Amino acid sequence: MRKYHQLVLVIVTVSSLSTLLMYRHEYLKLRYVLEVLNFFGNQGTVNNCLVLNDTFVRDTKSRYIFGNPAPSWLKLGPHFVYSAFWEEQNEKKYVRALAIGPPSAFTNFECHIWFDQGDVLFSEMGKFGYSVRNIHRDNEYKDSKTKIYELYCEPIEITPAGSPHGVIFIHKKPKMKIKTFVPIYNTLSKIESTNYSAVCVKADVTGLSKTSILEFISYHQIVGVTDFLVYDNGLHHSILSELEMLIGLEGFSRSITTLNWNFPFEDIDLQTVLMEMDCLARTSRKVELVSILDWEEYILPKYSNKPTVLKMLGEVLKDDKKTTSFDVSSVLCCTDMKNDKSADKSWPVVLRKTQCMSLDVKKTIVYNPNVDQDVRKQEMPSNIGKIFMYKACSGQKTVTKYEPTMAQFLGGLMTSKLLRLRKSGTFILNS
Repeated sequence: MRKYHQLVLVIVTVSSLSTLLMYRHEYLKLRYVLEVLNFFGNQGTVNNCLVLNDTFVRDTKSRYIFGNPAPSWLKLGPHFVYSAFWEEQNEKKYVRALAIGPPSAFTNFECHIWFDQGDVLFSEMGKFGYSVRNIHRDNEYKDSKTKIYELYCEPIEITPAGSPHGVIFIHKKPKMKIKTFVPIYNTLSKIESTNYSAVCVKADVTGLSKTSILEFISYHQIVGVTDFLVYDNGLHHSILSELEMLIGLEGFSRSITTLNWNFPFEDIDLQTVLMEMDCLARTSRKVELVSILDWEEYILPKYSNKPTVLKMLGEVLKDDKKTTSFDVSSVLCCTDMKNDKSADKSWPVVLRKTQCMSLDVKKTIVYNPNVDQDVRKQEMPSNIGKIFMYKACSGQKTVTKYEPTMAQFLGGLMTSKLLRLRKSGTFILNS
């Protein structure tokens, strides 16, 4: 009897498997038909076209305002080129590339510019030139031979139709030509700049905490910063990729752009200057204000009951739209001193650390950045705005005073969506 039971069990099993395979086959056929119908529509569908979601298109454009095409350090003989920009001066259009390396006269160089004409790319012969950016310094790098270069390529003929796509620098050597392609960032592309302000953040090499990064971004959102350009050497790739997922959402930034920054030399001065040059070119005509900061530095506008960085400069410039570079006074607040007695230990560092002292260090904020205009220099009145730096004071001659100014942002920081996400632990910091 047991053999009959086993036979029945085998028959049932085989029948079930056969039925399952037939069902799967019919299911795949039906799904394929439905996908085809969904793609092509039916006879009553107007125009039979695919339509992208407007919100998706807008958010995607915001994601790549400052970082497309992505820059990288490209070898050009003994030199390195980081980025190239399409610019205009006195109705003359040209490519300007930022490079660094040893002293050179760049002999036997030529260049070509590629233009995107829709379905095809078109190459135009260019006229090559270069200039050296001189930097005054009296520190450990004063004897360094490494220099910053601006490489130029100007179309010989009338600029062809199409958008600038890339530039090729060609180093002619005996029996060979070494070609280096650099994608072009178009500074002339049209984008609404009114009421937008940006911060370019220097690459961190200290292993700053993720919480510090979130506090920096949350605070500057409160004072009106809409765009963040982060030069990163890969140290913070996880938190930055998570932040980029939030751009465009209500209560978050318009854009957070991560720019790869594996600087090929040890010279800190050159690194800072070249990063500033790249930052100003990327934000040219695209924001009303840009500042270049470390993660530990915070802009403190002191104008109106709802201080923002744009209101701060509006108080100084009124209706003047000329490109202006402001030298801003800085204050050091000691992170290795005790917390403010009235502050909770879970609060952001700007609310906890209130023992501060003035520094003889100036930071730069640029109003109406435009690489094609002469830049006017101006001192920022200290009663209008300052830069607060949050670092350890050990080893310095510390004469501090109580500075509770940041307390005015308590409400904004406590209700910040980004910091609330961090506190909940549901999204940020789980990587």
